[in-house]
Amino acid sequence: MMAKRGLVPLILLTAASTSTSILLRPGESQGPLPPPQHVTHEDVYMYSAKGDMDSLSKNLVFAFRNSARVRGPEKVELREVLTARGAGFTYTSAYKMEHDIMQLEYIINKTKGTDQSAFLENKVLPTYRALLAKIPPIEKLERTAGLYAFAHAPEEAAAIAPYYNKALNVPDYPPLEGGHLNPQLDPAKIEAEYFSASPSVCVVDNVLSKEALEGIRELLAESTVWYETKMPERFGGYVGAYLNDGLHHRILLALAQE
Repeated sequence: MMAKRGLVPLILLTAASTSTSILLRPGESQGPLPPPQHVTHEDVYMYSAKGDMDSLSKNLVFAFRNSARVRGPEKVELREVLTARGAGFTYTSAYKMEHDIMQLEYIINKTKGTDQSAFLENKVLPTYRALLAKIPPIEKLERTAGLYAFAHAPEEAAAIAPYYNKALNVPDYPPLEGGHLNPQLDPAKIEAEYFSASPSVCVVDNVLSKEALEGIRELLAESTVWYETKMPERFGGYVGAYLNDGLHHRILLALAQE
């Protein structure tokens, strides 16, 4: 899923719930676990083909908890495919930092008065703003097509490393009991309209229920899983999030199954 410069991501399907963190709190034990593992696109396809979304969800959450996205020792390093496509810990872009700062401000305001809000406001946000202020104009980053390699500046890297592209806030939105599609949709009518049109194009408004749309928009705004940054000079100002790298909320898996 991709979002372009702003807090609320662009989603193709357009139609507040209480959230609880799926990440372990400090001092919380997760019990005996098998060796950490990655979840590949092939794994996602296998579970989806079987309709086994429960197992898919458990494996995605387990792999994410044990990955380097989560702060703590003995984490599994990111797969090369993630770092190669711009979701690593060594470089960023001005638009990515602007996006992340806007998201932090949103989360801080929503969670005001909590330890999480204080941590983000007093520790993370100043660090992000300081790094953004040091990113040169894009015309001075021609060699990297607009990307800024803060890893080459030891002081900057040391300051941002504990927070950048980490799972600072990942709420869990459970599936809605009544489903996620608009109950007023008429599948037969939509199908007939599609096949009768030339070319075969059909516009469907209000695909999601009001509750599903609100929940999905909120989780996308709150979840610090927008790890991928595109090269500004080549691909435009987009950030990206992926199912096997943080975007594994149960409400999204349930929607995909529907």
